Amino acid sequence: MNHIFKRLTALLLCLCLLAPCLALAEDAHGIRFTLDADMDPDAYPVQDQPLMQGLSELINMITLEGVFQYDEDCIDLDADLLLDGDEKTRTGVRIYGNEAYWGIQSSLFGQEELSLNLQALLEFCMKAYFHLEVPLQRVGLFVTPYVHKDGLGAITSLWNRVMHAEQGSRVIAREDVLTLAHQISSVSATDRAFTYWVQALALEAGYDGVINDFMSVLPEWADEFLGDEGIVITVDGDNETWTSGGATLFSRTVKDGWTTLSLALPMTTDGYLLSGFCTTKDNATNFDADIRLSVTQEGMNILDLRFSTDNLPKVIPANGDFTLTYDVTGDAMPDGFHLLFEGTSTDGVFSIQQKDAKTGITMLTISGTAVSAEVTSPLDWTGADLTGLEFFSLSDVTLSQFVKDVQAPLLKGMLPLLVRAPMAACQSLMDLATDTGIFDVLTSSASDMDVADEEFFGDEDEWADESWDEEDWDEESWDEESWDEESWDEEDWDEESFDEENWDDIDWDDDSLYE
Repeated sequence: MNHIFKRLTALLLCLCLLAPCLALAEDAHGIRFTLDADMDPDAYPVQDQPLMQGLSELINMITLEGVFQYDEDCIDLDADLLLDGDEKTRTGVRIYGNEAYWGIQSSLFGQEELSLNLQALLEFCMKAYFHLEVPLQRVGLFVTPYVHKDGLGAITSLWNRVMHAEQGSRVIAREDVLTLAHQISSVSATDRAFTYWVQALALEAGYDGVINDFMSVLPEWADEFLGDEGIVITVDGDNETWTSGGATLFSRTVKDGWTTLSLALPMTTDGYLLSGFCTTKDNATNFDADIRLSVTQEGMNILDLRFSTDNLPKVIPANGDFTLTYDVTGDAMPDGFHLLFEGTSTDGVFSIQQKDAKTGITMLTISGTAVSAEVTSPLDWTGADLTGLEFFSLSDVTLSQFVKDVQAPLLKGMLPLLVRAPMAACQSLMDLATDTGIFDVLTSSASDMDVADEEFFGDEDEWADESWDEEDWDEESWDEESWDEESWDEEDWDEESFDEENWDDIDWDDDSLYE
């Protein structure tokens, strides 16, 4: 299962490369795009190939097309999915809103709508990990930059009030720095968003406790290394240094268009050393960067992170070749995490390849077009404008009503997709649901589910529906013999029994189909 979520994270990062607008611009922009994928299952590790074989058949059939509009505060993504270009499978989805709240509309939902309060995203992911052992946080950390802004929001607010740079020299008095350290320590212990952000970032590696312990002794740590003068911040044009007690804590220099940042913090009370280095070159059309972060303890490599880009495009349509690498190693990431992307774009026609970082073999290619489009949305939404059913606050009552309301359009929209989807893909999706525990949750009786506690799903009694008791859904009724390969082989679902003529004769607007 760990490999699965690493692949999902890699795919999400690959899609993020298509949106240099993640650093949202002040002015409104529009991008019209088409996306196609080509996945090679044989390029993946041997243990993942059986699963990837089926998934690749489905992914390679998918085409996405639509328009993405954005400005500094809001987004509006309106896209359609098709399988093998078949218009019968066209499925629309729209994601719109501001940085903290998204609305989701789909042809599968009919007139209904879901909304996402992104402040609850990492909390939801962590509860899925705690109760279902599904590491959703690996993907949640990459869905939107807002999760990091929100997680660090309370601390950033305190920091900006005191630690800001000005031209010339400025001294942050020792007493002010220690007061700030006490405030940050207190907030970190009580702020809900920060707590879940730390857990999402470091719990799996076993270092969330180290971070929390450090935050609790932040004032004592600052008291040890601060000089009598406090922290001296000197800004000379584009150059900047932060010093205390004769040691340079931070520096920024600009030369020949390159900005270089260097961070070297004193050793913590537990013997950890953190250092960072970042060099970037930002111009009108592309972006280059080399970012390194290192954490050691008594000579042992705890974390070594490197993120680099070369000629990453900032404008649409883009021209030229570009690369991106992302590597994480160390005790905090014993299996390591290595990503390599290479891309090229000419007048809006692009191709991005995810390659094996060791062998250079292409694993996944996303290609398509991306050109400028006219902005038609007002892009001025607030949280009050998004009135759909809040996904992170679903209960058995609201979920039941939502399912009832969408069952007709959902069935109408899913049937053409299921018929077109290859059987191998359906099997892989079933395996994926089984490996992640989702299938067990869906098929187990609510009274037996360990996950059915009040904190995650609401009161247990509300889920103990007598109509779905254990006798009706026991293991014997769903064993392998009753659902074996023979009863669901390809002959039963071949093209003849679901050929195009049969499907053309069906009246999809006949409500009796969905009763």
